[in-house]
Amino acid sequence: MEQWADIGNGYNYSVSSNGHVRRHGAKSNHSVRDDAKGYLCVDLYQNGTRSTKKVHRLVAEAFIPNPEGKPQINHKDGNKKNNSVENLEWVTAKENCQHAWRTGIALPSYGMKGKQNPNAGRKGIPFKIIETGKIYNTMAECADDIGANPRHIHDCLKGRQKTHKGYHFQYI
Repeated sequence: MEQWADIGNGYNYSVSSNGHVRRHGAKSNHSVRDDAKGYLCVDLYQNGTRSTKKVHRLVAEAFIPNPEGKPQINHKDGNKKNNSVENLEWVTAKENCQHAWRTGIALPSYGMKGKQNPNAGRKGIPFKIIETGKIYNTMAECADDIGANPRHIHDCLKGRQKTHKGYHFQYI
């Protein structure tokens, strides 16, 4: 069930546990937009001054305790648009990076700093292990299955590496 909490800091808005934002007294949700990095954000007004806030941060601050004072918020499923409270958690920068590497959302920074894994997430390009014929939709899924590194699977698929863990990989 969707719950609402005041945003605070003098703002006349509330945020819901599902990631909706609403001005106090309004019946419809406030408009949100994507920022340059793909996160949903919202413009809030206070005394005629606009402030842009990320929706996932508003949800976490309103609904998720942070007793250890961790500075970042992780989207557990890797979907930056899924701002439901169940999908968010407070993390350190290191924990956030480790989650991104483990799930294949981002590649480790050596040689690929700041680059997104092109086969990450739920809409990955299907590929298979030639030796087994098994098909995967994400490198993270494959890496977990065979105890491999998603970066090396990606390198094999792009032709920069022949094999990883004794396997050959091919897009289908």
